[in-house]
Amino acid sequence: MRAILVILRFFLRRAAGRLALGTLLLVATLAAGAGLFAVSGWLIAGSALAGLGLIVFDTFRPSAGIRFFAVGRTVARYAERLASHDATLRVLAALRVAVFRGLAASPGPAQPGGRMLGRLSGDVDALDGLTIRLAAPAVATLVAGAAGLVLLGAVSVPLALAVFVPALLGGLLVPVVLGLRATRDARRKLAALDAVRLRLADLDRGRTDLALAGRLGEKVAAVGDAATRAAVAERRLARREAVIRAAGLLGGQGAIAAAALVGAGLLAAGAISGPLFVAVVIGAFAAIELVGPLRAGALDLGRTAVAARRLAPLVEVGERAAGTVTPAPAAGTAAASLHFENVDFRWADDRPAILENFSGVVPAGRRIALVGPSGVGKSTLLALAAGLARPDAGRVSLGGAGIAAPGRSESGAAIGLLTQSTRLFRGTIADNLRLAAPEAADDDLLAACRTAGFAPVLERLPAGLATGLGDGGSGLSGGERRRLALARLILARPALWLVDEPTEGLDAVAAAAVLAGLDAAIGSATALIVTHRPEDAAIADEIWTLGTDGRVAGVRPGGRELAGAGRR
Repeated sequence: MRAILVILRFFLRRAAGRLALGTLLLVATLAAGAGLFAVSGWLIAGSALAGLGLIVFDTFRPSAGIRFFAVGRTVARYAERLASHDATLRVLAALRVAVFRGLAASPGPAQPGGRMLGRLSGDVDALDGLTIRLAAPAVATLVAGAAGLVLLGAVSVPLALAVFVPALLGGLLVPVVLGLRATRDARRKLAALDAVRLRLADLDRGRTDLALAGRLGEKVAAVGDAATRAAVAERRLARREAVIRAAGLLGGQGAIAAAALVGAGLLAAGAISGPLFVAVVIGAFAAIELVGPLRAGALDLGRTAVAARRLAPLVEVGERAAGTVTPAPAAGTAAASLHFENVDFRWADDRPAILENFSGVVPAGRRIALVGPSGVGKSTLLALAAGLARPDAGRVSLGGAGIAAPGRSESGAAIGLLTQSTRLFRGTIADNLRLAAPEAADDDLLAACRTAGFAPVLERLPAGLATGLGDGGSGLSGGERRRLALARLILARPALWLVDEPTEGLDAVAAAAVLAGLDAAIGSATALIVTHRPEDAAIADEIWTLGTDGRVAGVRPGGRELAGAGRR
């Protein structure tokens, strides 16, 4: 429930006026519907009794009332939809921004892109009904119900209670309780659907290998198991939905029956007239319409609660980060020493520690190559030095200053990271380069490309720097993308270079070009290079071998150090 309140507060801060207007219009819609029922009953009964000669009845006032309520209900409903959906769409746009800001401000790595994007998109879409189908109908039902209770109470308190108690029990209390109890089933359904999507994707990518290994049937069965779990949860939700609908129907019918029974007693006692009695009984039909919008929202309460629980922490982080501008790191800062002091780290509480009491110093202006078996913490050290992860204990610092944010130390020194998976974006080559230096001139871009060995690629492209790239840099080969990313990092001129497997997956020619450009670009800056290739270690001063205990097991001279000794 706290998560739903967090999202509601966010909604109210963004569009309180529009949401309030939509709620008032919904109250007007419900009131007009109830009035239309009641006045229609009054007109029917009065006309019938007048036709029998029992009473004298003025048909003009109820006829005018019917026209007023009918037109008013139509106009109010249209205006309510317009105001409510306008407010909701505006708030959802702001919610997406807040969620993304929360993701950007949250430490640690994100989930795999496709899975995270699909889940977050689904969660945001699920919250579109929080105000339209839940919060606004709840407020409108209470306000309109209270007004109806007062009006009927003015006629007879027992009559008012007889009409509204069954309507609220069946149409409000039971749906809300069952909706909250459906949260677990909604969570199970979503988890099962996530498993279906992931297993289907794995099955599609690896069907050849699975078939050759004789495991294809097993993986197909795993997809079926996940689909079965989703179907079971869906059936449980459907049963709850049927109970909610039945409760609303019984509550409405109970209100009508109670109005007829109690009203008949009042009519027999002479407390109310015949037309008023019929108006009350037919008006009780409005009780079904009164709680109808809320009943529809209760059916989605479980899904909404799950989405709110997953998004609320990101929204809170994003709200705290709003308005804070992270200064850009200072390019060209002098080389500084990198210190790891008694660092402990694990990626999750339920996973083993990667580093325990790790200490090490990369002196200013030195290049260290990290080697060792997979899983000993090489890439983890890069993530800690880049500020993409925070140590559980100990401290990581650059030139005595802590890591303030990804890519920046507390002193403002720039930290550059070149990963195995190059991140390029849709746009021109110049656009991708200027991510590191927005004010850079074309000559600066070309100089960085020459240093990175990317100039020959530009020379064969007719549009040069204006060449457009597709999603992820499509249009370039793997080696070309790596060299373009290196050119972008050269423009940033970081004080600390962090490089993860710079030539992994490249052919000999492309690897040599990237390595030569990297050697020239680092210059006198401090560098930490993760690699398993001897060629990459040739540009390092020292080679650290990490052991399986997450500590430095050995230090030996790198190719750069040996070359210097040979010259001496």
